[in-house]
Amino acid sequence: MRSKIFRLPDVAGCTGLGRSTVYQKVADKTFPPPIPLGARAVGWLESEVSAWLDARIAGKGDAEVRSIVEKLVSARKGDAEVRSIVEKLVSARKGDAEVRSIVEKLVSARKADSEGAQS
Repeated sequence: MRSKIFRLPDVAGCTGLGRSTVYQKVADKTFPPPIPLGARAVGWLESEVSAWLDARIAGKGDAEVRSIVEKLVSARKGDAEVRSIVEKLVSARKGDAEVRSIVEKLVSARKADSEGAQS
């Protein structure tokens, strides 16, 4: 799934938070951390900002939001792991069917993990 990348003015605009507050919440782990875009540029995934907004609208406290942020960050790592495995398979010249089969297994495992985490 593709997600738009928000720069700080976009994040501030849709959350109502100021620059310092965004970074303080990132430090407190109650707001998703930015992703690096370049040497001196960062951005936030729209999907993660939306998840944070949904949690706040639902009245979730800092402890619950911290847990949601932790899940969002670990999902990023999982996505990076899947991409890394696919790249290794492609570079090892595995056939398309074999790569597709392995990716389907990884996606199924991730879905099972996320469903278990939501329970």
